Amino acid sequence: FVCISFWTLYTYNRELVYPKSLDGVIPLWLNHAMHTAVLPFALLEILALPHRYPAKKKGLILLGFVAFLYISWVLWIYSVTGKWVYPLFALFSPPGLAAFFAGSLAVIVAFYNFGEFLNRMIWGQSKFS
Repeated sequence: FVCISFWTLYTYNRELVYPKSLDGVIPLWLNHAMHTAVLPFALLEILALPHRYPAKKKGLILLGFVAFLYISWVLWIYSVTGKWVYPLFALFSPPGLAAFFAGSLAVIVAFYNFGEFLNRMIWGQSKFS
């Protein structure tokens, strides 16, 4: 999700997620370590190691909890600093921001399910779920 969402928005308008002013602060290699390398490493991990997914309900609850923590962190930073972690968020009204977060969660759930599907296709049905 990080790689695809970041680079899609960056390609559309980089100022929405990674203003040019950050180029002097965050080196190019670190930007790619945070936003690019995660995808090939995740794909390599799927190919190299079988994963033990928890029961669907438990896995989605844990995923939702992590998403909630991340959104809480983003909102806390805004409440303390008055600045959004990603300038994109300043474009949304509160209902729009909630819709954006909900849509992002839906995409993350789809990626989770796709990862589980790939794991099953590559490694067979898990005996641990």
